[in-house]
Amino acid sequence: ITNVYHVLFDDSQISPSAPERSQDVLLRVTNYVGASDSLIINDQITVSRKLLLDADRITIATNEPDAESVAGGIAITAPGIIWVNSAPRVQFFTNNGTFSAVNTVFFGGLANSPYDPVGTRPYQVFENTGTITNFSSQIQANLFENIGGSVVSYGGNLTLESQTAILTNGYFLATNNSVSITADALQVSNEVVQAGGSLNIQATT
Repeated sequence: ITNVYHVLFDDSQISPSAPERSQDVLLRVTNYVGASDSLIINDQITVSRKLLLDADRITIATNEPDAESVAGGIAITAPGIIWVNSAPRVQFFTNNGTFSAVNTVFFGGLANSPYDPVGTRPYQVFENTGTITNFSSQIQANLFENIGGSVVSYGGNLTLESQTAILTNGYFLATNNSVSITADALQVSNEVVQAGGSLNIQATT
């Protein structure tokens, strides 16, 4: 018996490729004890169940102009993925691409044993020239720089605590809630700082 099927696609928009999606992403960088280790992400990572980035320096990098993606990215699509658990050792965070999450993200602050016996500490450096979007953000960093980038909390508060904070030529937005900036030294130039609720700035210098 021979079966013949004829299928006609009229004005089809079928793509030969699709963006990558992963349930679990586990990336570990190893180096000798006491040395710094660096994880550089050039791909777009979309994760839906479990994420572990085990390095003390995490960089979301840009790519060559002719690359399929102009920059790397991390997209967290599950509310059960907690950033402080997913990046337990990070102390230097650089985003030149995209970072998004459906939940609240704590950059710095609480850290978990056995990765960090100190328990609570800010990032050493937080640099953003790309796009960070999530429900709410709390950022703790000794040095914070948002230079030409955007940090957007679309649901909850946007909170920054830093020794030195530099915000220039970018966006710092909490569209539906409060923005709070606390810094020993604060420099704001050509930056859009917008709060859907209260705007609180405490700066010594």
